[in-house]
Amino acid sequence: AAAAVNYVLKGLGMCVISVSRVAKEGAISYDKVTDEVIASTSLIVNATPVGMYPHVDEAPDIPYSALTPRHILFDLIYNPQNTLFLRRGAERGATTVGGGEMFQAQAEASWQIWNR
Repeated sequence: AAAAVNYVLKGLGMCVISVSRVAKEGAISYDKVTDEVIASTSLIVNATPVGMYPHVDEAPDIPYSALTPRHILFDLIYNPQNTLFLRRGAERGATTVGGGEMFQAQAEASWQIWNR
């Protein structure tokens, strides 16, 4: 999922910072996600299973206190629809989008492909 998100965002001309549990080529580790990194971006996408049912009390380890109303948080998770990641963003005034919208769009695209 992360590779697909990267592909689309880069295709739109966006600068992408990938984050992983362990730093590797093309990705920084979560401990390098500082307030400054959060301030330098406006879109944050969770493409991990962190926060997915049944682990609904978990969220990616980022400095949520640095989020502002200019941020958009998108979570690919659709169960639950309103993850802890999204709730923490909303508490800071960020716009949030859950994975349910993506899930529905995928279903509609599949329907169109298979019912031509």
